[in-house]
Amino acid sequence: MFISLSKFTFLTEEQYKTLPHLIGWPNSHSVPLEEYIRRLLGVEINVRATVQSLVEVPYLLQGTDLIATLPERLVTAMNQTVPVKIFPLPMRVTETREVLVWHKRNEPDPGHAWMRDILVEVAREP
Repeated sequence: MFISLSKFTFLTEEQYKTLPHLIGWPNSHSVPLEEYIRRLLGVEINVRATVQSLVEVPYLLQGTDLIATLPERLVTAMNQTVPVKIFPLPMRVTETREVLVWHKRNEPDPGHAWMRDILVEVAREP
């Protein structure tokens, strides 16, 4: 996981905790955002804004003092269209895991099966 922001050249753990954060967090999550961050990072952070999707985050950082924590693959892909600085997190984090879940009624649908296969294939890429 990487963070992206606009004006720093280096970021300490203390700065990371105190700077204002922009978080991508869908309303459908079953775990409250603050609890998720505590579990993932083991810290309390200053959340100032949330958006529905991680894809929105880099576009909304520009012109603000906000920082964001995003998956490395997303930041790398989007950095070509949205010029943000990329830094490693200033602390160790627990390993995260993505989970693909669907309703059993979608199991036999060929289009749904195709999409699941594509997502699994992409997730296996380094």
